[in-house]
Amino acid sequence: MKTMKFFMLASAFASMIGFSSCLNGETNTTIQGAPILKVESSFMGGTYFTDISGVKYIPNKEILSAEGKFAYVPMQYDYSLYNQQENSYDITLLGDLSYLRTVTANYTEIPQEQTTATLDVVDDVVDDGYNAGLVWGANNEYLLLPLSYTLHKDVDRNDEDEMNEELRKHNFIIYTIPGKEFSENGDSLKLYLRYTIQGVDLSEEDAAKKYSEEYTSKYADYRYLQLNIPGSGNPKWIRLEFEKSNNYNGATIAPNEKTREVRSYQLYQKK
Repeated sequence: MKTMKFFMLASAFASMIGFSSCLNGETNTTIQGAPILKVESSFMGGTYFTDISGVKYIPNKEILSAEGKFAYVPMQYDYSLYNQQENSYDITLLGDLSYLRTVTANYTEIPQEQTTATLDVVDDVVDDGYNAGLVWGANNEYLLLPLSYTLHKDVDRNDEDEMNEELRKHNFIIYTIPGKEFSENGDSLKLYLRYTIQGVDLSEEDAAKKYSEEYTSKYADYRYLQLNIPGSGNPKWIRLEFEKSNNYNGATIAPNEKTREVRSYQLYQKK
């Protein structure tokens, strides 16, 4: 399945990490990888990519229709051929793009009656920072979140259609509390991430037990949220609350087996 294949690649090559080697005493300036890049459109209607620092990556073939704002881009390029005037590299695509799915923004108060499941928002920091969530864009346009959750144990990950059908059932929604979007000192924008799965009903007999037995296939997934910071504030941080399992046996929908955790992400400040 393409999403998983490129996630593995991106874990290894996460931000523009590639490799260089010496062959017969000569430096190899070719870089290969599958980083997460933002999908952009030119004035002429073509598609290209940018990294978090704004460097452009121009593909060697036309991409007919972009399917999202961010994608894993399997590619190869020569870093010695940097175009300083255009701040760009010409790249050779090595396969199909794998687009990131979104986190839905619903800037209303969290519903009280809701069957939510637990997940983890990964916060392991490596040298490039891409194994942790991050804010993308000088104007704080997006938040990228590496999530860990569980799929149904019977899903065949090698069947792309089956995987897509399964992933469509997993919904991630961001809420705020109207009028209380910011911390008391105005330092943080407070967001609440809730995770629901279509077809899971807490009213069923032994629903929590059934869920913990059936949803056991761990899955790693980068998703992105388009930020909408209220105009009345200028916070320095995003404070993201989510529900994590306190049950070492795995994910849960049982209220008494959940704990609330927080991740913080620094926002860019206008000078």
